[in-house]
Amino acid sequence: MNKNNPEKSSTQSPLDHLLQEELWPHIGPAVEAGCLLLLPAQTGIGKTHTIKNTILHELLAEQSEPSQRRTLYYITNSVDNVYQTYLDVIELIETQKLNGSPRFTPTEQALLKQQIVYLPSQSNQLIALADHVVDRVLELFELVDDKQIQQALRRFRRVRDTVHKYPETTAGFQETLQDEANSVYRLVVNQIQARQRSENPIDLSESDHKFLDEFLPGNRLERQTARVCFMTTRKFLAGYQTLKSRVHPIRELKGALLFIDEFDRQNEIVLAYMADQKAVDALVHHALLGGNGDLAADLGVLALVGAVLGAVADGQRVAAGLFEEIHGLHRIGIGGSGAEHMILH
Repeated sequence: MNKNNPEKSSTQSPLDHLLQEELWPHIGPAVEAGCLLLLPAQTGIGKTHTIKNTILHELLAEQSEPSQRRTLYYITNSVDNVYQTYLDVIELIETQKLNGSPRFTPTEQALLKQQIVYLPSQSNQLIALADHVVDRVLELFELVDDKQIQQALRRFRRVRDTVHKYPETTAGFQETLQDEANSVYRLVVNQIQARQRSENPIDLSESDHKFLDEFLPGNRLERQTARVCFMTTRKFLAGYQTLKSRVHPIRELKGALLFIDEFDRQNEIVLAYMADQKAVDALVHHALLGGNGDLAADLGVLALVGAVLGAVADGQRVAAGLFEEIHGLHRIGIGGSGAEHMILH
């Protein structure tokens, strides 16, 4: 792909020139020391457009410098803005022209798009999946006969099918649909991760990974089949799921390039996440230190904390009555009924 000089294009904007030429010696893949670069610019000047061009510039630069491959993250607070920017980059690859002709062949477009991944919330991830993909994942990990998963899956599909059949009920059922989807997703992911961390993990083929990449798109980053990631700021802070664990990109930024769009609007998200994390830490401390030595109850607390962390990653908030509810946890064993709904709203 000998087309890796977007900075020479006649469509280059002043912001493109600033990022791709003036500042590249300080943010390029060869730079070992990290830096925080704030670029204030007035509304409408083309900040997001420039980010899209710079992402494409980085993807193309790797073609000539494979050894300098690195991960790129685009984050902002709005789910809609994240998804739209992801779609815009895909469209840019498909429609950009050079000297009046399509810049990339269909094969080149496919290769570039394969390196880009969008990470939605866990609930939206499941809602968007075709049933045969979920069923295949359950087959792969021998979860077809798991009663808890099957009961949760039936509840989710019943609500989803109702919404599809009666669109006028969408607003009323949306929260229930999200909750049921979250419940199924967490149950399945927990089982997958436990199996893959065990002494007897499932041996997965390349065709198996195609299904898993739809169910766990974050695993594409782990497998290094994708290296440009779009997600919300909250998900970036809370982490994304892979086959073996939750990965926190904020802890693994060495060599990565992070684009934070609308930087001045992220403070509320960061503060909310920090408050939720404090609540989770306090939950563990309060429950385990105040326990009565009942191992099952203590493990039940930790199971609930896992559900809390998953919900926090999806943007839910920890309820104000958290500490009142925690006193009842001594009566809950592992997998207690309704546990994931006990301390969240």
